[in-house]
Amino acid sequence: MSFSTALSGLNAASNNLTIIGNNIANANTYGFKASRAEFVDSYAANVAGTGNLQPGTGVRLAQVAQQFTQGNSEATGNELDMEINGEGFFTLAATPDEVNARVYSRNGSFHVNKDGIVVNNQGQALLAYKPNGLTITDGFSSGEVSTVSLNIGAGKPVATSLVTFQANLDATSPAIDSTAVPFDPLNDDTYTDQSPSTVYDSLGVPHR
Repeated sequence: MSFSTALSGLNAASNNLTIIGNNIANANTYGFKASRAEFVDSYAANVAGTGNLQPGTGVRLAQVAQQFTQGNSEATGNELDMEINGEGFFTLAATPDEVNARVYSRNGSFHVNKDGIVVNNQGQALLAYKPNGLTITDGFSSGEVSTVSLNIGAGKPVATSLVTFQANLDATSPAIDSTAVPFDPLNDDTYTDQSPSTVYDSLGVPHR
C-alpha cells in the first residue's frame, strides 16, 4: 500500500509537468491562457467512514482547470482579429451550414472564407444577432443569431460619364494660335498647362 501511495505522488507530479509543458507549447496560441493542475487527497473506501487513524492512499488529479483571465491587447495587423474584454466567449457555428451546432471560444482570430463568411482557422463561423432596430435595455439582444457575412466581391465596372474640373488659368501664359497649330493632347506644344485625370471605360480599364 505504501508503494502505491508513493507512486500516486509520482504520477501526480508527472501530470503536473505535462500540463506545464502544454502551457509552454501554447505560449503563442491565440485565445489560450493557461491550464492548472488541481489535486485531491485519496482515501480507501471504508464503510465505517474515515477515522483519525486511517492514512490516505495518496493523491490524484482532480481536474485540469482552464484559466480565462484577461490578457494584454496587441495589434495583429488583421482587421478581423478581435478580443473579449473581460469574461465571455465568441459564439461559433461548427460549420457555416450548421448554425444550431454551437461551440464557444476565446480565440478571436478570424478571416473571410471564399463565400464571404467570417470564420476562424478551423472553419467555424462567427455568429451574431441580426439587427432588429430595437433598443437594448437589459444588455442582451433578442432574435436569432446568424453567420456574419462580408461583401468581398468586386462590383461590375462602370464607365466614367462625367469629369468635373476647376482651375485658375495663368493670364501671363503666351497665347497659342490654334488655327496655325491644331490642339493635340499628345503634343505639349499645343497647350500651356495640363492637369491629367483618370477615366474608366465600360470594362474598368483606366485611361489618362
